[in-house]
Amino acid sequence: MTFEGDCPFCNPQKDNDQNILFENETCYLLQHNNHQDVLEGCAVIVPKN
Repeated sequence: MTFEGDCPFCNPQKDNDQNILFENETCYLLQHNNHQDVLEGCAVIVPKN
């Protein structure tokens, strides 16, 4: 995975509606406030660089 400056997954801190539910040395577990309508509680695991 390459780092992109405008990628919302590469830069979760830049989006105030993006919540980092869990973080360790290798990945983030992210949940976005605006995408909880269809499947409440859904999240995505994103590897770190």
